[in-house]
Amino acid sequence: MFSFQPCDELPFPIQTTPQNYQISEGNLISFSATTTKEEQLIGASNSRSPKQKGQIRYGSYNRRVLHRDIERKRREEMSKLYVSLRTLLPMEHNKGKSSVSDQMEEATKYIKQMHEKIEKLRSQRDKLKKLHNSSSSSCGTNVESSYDRNGLHNSVAVQRVMDGLEILITNKSPQFELSHVLAQLSERELDVVSCVSTTTNGGFLHKILIKASNRTCLDVWGLHDRLSDTIK
Repeated sequence: MFSFQPCDELPFPIQTTPQNYQISEGNLISFSATTTKEEQLIGASNSRSPKQKGQIRYGSYNRRVLHRDIERKRREEMSKLYVSLRTLLPMEHNKGKSSVSDQMEEATKYIKQMHEKIEKLRSQRDKLKKLHNSSSSSCGTNVESSYDRNGLHNSVAVQRVMDGLEILITNKSPQFELSHVLAQLSERELDVVSCVSTTTNGGFLHKILIKASNRTCLDVWGLHDRLSDTIK
């Protein structure tokens, strides 16, 4: 056994200031600045009066309540718009479509179909206008040529005018009975102001004027489809 006396010296030297424990002056300044800022924030928070603290909490609460109210109103407005969109779509586009995404998809399809239908009706209207202008000028040869070239067979065009609707019907069959068309208009309680039929070389042109006090209530597309089925 080795004896160890307090006076004995250790065989190796002990460094009183190791390099690992040396702290630079820059680190001390940075730590001191950070500590000072935190102390200032804590001191400023503690220095506020209870009334100021209550106002801050109340303002934060008001902002949250305002945000919830805005979000609730936005959702209510979107819900109303979805319901309005659903009422505008025909029944066949609403069957089995309960989710909003399905309704939006059906609405997109319906808009595309209506756009194609409008383009088709616009083309028919332009052709009928050309035919009407030709018949008014009493140019029989030109009427026949335009009629045959455009291939207008039992076509209908319905358009809005100043006081109501104007219906233009062309057909080639002499057995065509205009009374069926007038009966359809009568069933819809439409007031027929005038009905003029013009005979052309190769066909007939019928122009019907309808008077309506409120044009916005007239279902132009539905009337067109009904008359198209009537003259077939």
